[in-house]
Parts: sequence; structure tokens; C-alpha cells
Amino acid sequence: MSENLKAAIELKCSEVQPGQVKAEYKVARQAIGAEAAEVARGMVDYVQVPGFRKGKAPVKMVMVKYLPQIKDELMRKVMGAAMDKFADEQGTEAVAFNLPEGGKFPELELDQDLALELLFDVAPQFEVPEYRSLKVNVAPKEISDADIDERIEAYKKMYAEYQDIPGPAAREDMLQVAYTSDFVLPEDASATLKRQAANEESWLWLNEPEVIPGGIAALIGAEVGKEYSFAAVYPEDYREAELAGKTVNYQVRVNKMQRREPIADIAGLCAKMNLENEAKLREQISASLAIDAKNKAAGETREKIQALLEEKVGPLVIPPTLMAQETQKELRRIANNLVKTEADAEKFKADISKHKAAAEEAAKNKLTRFFIMQKIAKKEDIKVNENEVDLQIKGMSRYYGLRANDLRKVMEENGGMDDLQEDLLTAKVLDFLAKQIA
Repeated sequence: MSENLKAAIELKCSEVQPGQVKAEYKVARQAIGAEAAEVARGMVDYVQVPGFRKGKAPVKMVMVKYLPQIKDELMRKVMGAAMDKFADEQGTEAVAFNLPEGGKFPELELDQDLALELLFDVAPQFEVPEYRSLKVNVAPKEISDADIDERIEAYKKMYAEYQDIPGPAAREDMLQVAYTSDFVLPEDASATLKRQAANEESWLWLNEPEVIPGGIAALIGAEVGKEYSFAAVYPEDYREAELAGKTVNYQVRVNKMQRREPIADIAGLCAKMNLENEAKLREQISASLAIDAKNKAAGETREKIQALLEEKVGPLVIPPTLMAQETQKELRRIANNLVKTEADAEKFKADISKHKAAAEEAAKNKLTRFFIMQKIAKKEDIKVNENEVDLQIKGMSRYYGLRANDLRKVMEENGGMDDLQEDLLTAKVLDFLAKQIA
């Protein structure tokens, strides 16, 4: 970016609302013309002008032949200089920018002054409280015999084997089904989308996360050999864009059903886990519970650190554009959790004011937390690297049953990568703070 261009920009700022500033720019025609000539000079060695060898064409002829490209590059330079000018003069970080309502980017002309208005969302201004001397103490829970007994009962279910049953189906049963739907597949439909629309043989687990939205409610009580119909309401941010926000009617035939029958006694459980006796079983469980208790205490410590920092910082002025975007994300999350059937969708719409209020509160809390964590991260030079992102995506891909590259693509398309990076950064800062007070 040309420092001359930045110096030539005149800037006038005024607050539109808390967290948002209107920036009015004016760039003199002389500065625009000089910068355009500089761009053209930089292109001489790379473009072809008839009658001249590459690198020998006059700058004026390059400007004539490649004027649209020069304007595009010049506008990019102007925007970069404008944002740098704003940061220099306002002494604050712009976290988003928009055109004023009804506004549009002006047409850039090389022989005219340029006037430009932008709305900047600015990061809240606050002092980071002393965080290295926070007093937080969460001791791991002591492990009791009752805790071990409870885990033994859980293991009896965990190591149970599936057995065929005729029905009626209950939650956590496995159903082998064949299904069709009224969804019209596009010509270039992926294999995943085709399987989602129809499948001659598939296993459905009546538990979260659902393969087909609304499938659990529709198939609880089902019996082998019978057919069932239901409407699936896909969430707005569903991973397959062609299904996102759509209602699809399914016809499902149950061909087979299995249920896990818990192991009846401890001897059988020990045999299943390759352990000598009950004493060895209880010893192993005790060690596992101790690790769980330690991890839970660490999590509670991070939560208390976070709460203490937020209390010390106090309420922040959250930039309005970010607030609106985050509120929409939280509203979609609430909808995904609550809406499984058409009846759920109608109830959600009826209670939309309550859900919006909850989404706004969650968005405000999340952004407050992020701004505090981000400021500490800058002070301590804490960053998220690409390897950490890759590892997280690989772990998530196993949960969602997608290839890591496919999940990354979906997240890039719906803005999920930004959320992932923010969550990872917050986690790293909290880990750092927890170590300071350990």
C-alpha cells in the first residue's frame, strides 16, 4: 500500500451508534491519478500491448488498454489505505465494515475526486484486568464406592450386545430400514445426498444426532415389517445445502430391529473387559473416574476464570453488525435443538420472541468472552495454528461421519471456520490462564 495514497486521504468520523462509526473519505483526483499511473507502471512488465515487446509499452498505452483492471486494483488500494487511515486516526480496531443503508461503492474515475462512506464496527475499548493473580480453586471430587457402582452399571449397558427384537421400538434401538422420499434430486447429486433421499438398506439409531430430522419421534413404537410416514424439517444450516431449510416427506419400512441387552452380572462384565475379577474392575474404574474428576475440575476452573474476568471487565459495547450476525447463529442453533417435526416448527414460530431474546443474550455473552480472550491472546502472543485447526476438524469429521475435507468445505461455506478459530483461541487462552494459577 502506498503511504502517499494514505496521506492524501481526508477522513471525517462520527459515531452512528455505540460500537459503530461512520467514516467519510475524500481522495483528491491528483492522488488517484498518481496512484493509477503507479499501478500501470507495475503492470508494464507483465502485459502485452500490440506493437510493443513485453515490458516496453508506454505507461499511457497500458492505462488505456487495461483501464478496467487498473481501476479494480486502484480501488483495492484505496480501500486498504482507507482502512489503515481509520485504524491510525481512531486508535481502535475495525472488526467489520459495511456501506451505509442504501449506499453503494462509487464509480472510480481517474480524473475526479473520490468520495466514499463506510460504516465500521469497532472493537470495544476496555482495560484487561490483572489475570495472572486470579484466585480460583476447584478440587477434584473424591471417588466413592457409589460412583464406582454407577459406572459398573453403565459399563453393563455399554458392553451389551445387540439382539433381534420384533418391536415396539424404543429410544437407542437400531432399526434396519428402507426408505424413499419426495425430495427431487438434482442431476449432479452427490452420493451422500442420494443416500439421504432414499436408501434400500440402512441402519437408523434412535438417538442423537439424527440421520433424518424427526426420525426418532416418528419411529419410536415402530414394529418390524410395518411402514411409517413422517415429515423431516431440515435446519437452515444443514450440511447438505440442497436440503437446508426444506421439509421432506419420508416413507420408511422397518425390516429388522435390534436392542442392546445389558450384561446381567459382574462376572460377565469382567470377561467382556478381559479383567481377572471384580477387584481389578473396580480398580480400573476408580482410576478412570479420578481422571474424569480431574478433567471436570479443570473445566470448572476455566469457567470460574472466565466468569471472574467478565465480572472485572463489566458490560462491553458489542459492535452491532457482529451482534446481529452472532444472534442469527445462536437462533439457528436453538432452532436445530428444538425443531424436529412440523409441529415443533410451528411451536418455535409461536415462541419466536422468547427465542430471539435468548439468542441475543447468548450472542452477547459469547462475544464479550471472545473480546476479552482475544485481548489477552494479543498480550501473551497466543495464536491458533493450522495444525490445531486440522486436528479439530478431523475429530469433528469422525463425529459427523464426513471426510475431513468435506467438513472443512461445508464450514468454509457457512462461516463455521471463523467460529472454530475463535473457540480454539478461547480454549488456548483459558488453558494458559489455568496454568498461571495452578
